[in-house]
Amino acid sequence: MKKSYIIFLIFTVTLSLALADEVGNRTAESIAEEIISSLSQAKFEDWSAAFISTDDKIRGGVLPATLFIPVAATDEHLGDRNVAAYHVVPEKMEFADLLAKEDKTRIITLLAGCSILVGNTTEGGLTLDGVSVTEPDVFVDEFIAIHRIRLPLDFNRYGRMVDFNKPKPKKEVISRLEIEIFAVVIASSLAGIVHCLVSSRR
Repeated sequence: MKKSYIIFLIFTVTLSLALADEVGNRTAESIAEEIISSLSQAKFEDWSAAFISTDDKIRGGVLPATLFIPVAATDEHLGDRNVAAYHVVPEKMEFADLLAKEDKTRIITLLAGCSILVGNTTEGGLTLDGVSVTEPDVFVDEFIAIHRIRLPLDFNRYGRMVDFNKPKPKKEVISRLEIEIFAVVIASSLAGIVHCLVSSRR
């Protein structure tokens, strides 16, 4: 009996160490790769199931995420990893979080160097790259959120990160004092040249 208990204890410890090692090896990059691969091979209508299938406590703890699913029926995106990556935000964002975003701010996506442009105005309401959210909070749990949008997001048109809030560089204005100093320098130089010419003729 004691021997069986020791064997069971050794097995349990070994299994726990193996599981801990697996969790440790699950990096955000590898999980993002798993999500992108899963979505890029599925139709938009199957994205929800594909995304939720990657949602487990290991993945969620390492990489919480938000998915925007277009309701448009098209298969043109199949196999396009960029389209899949651009529709996933590496942060859980419920609809209330999206509504809290200011107009012309941006949301980082899994597509490197690309972000979604948020439109949030009284007239137009909330849009993402100009596309309206048709069904907010379709699925929300501890780690992920899913929203349906009217059309696919266009990373070629909107994706590049542009800071709309950055002030435009001011045009350099030459002050009156600087003009006067410049005029004095020019006048002095001309006077010196004239003096040299007159002296050389004598």
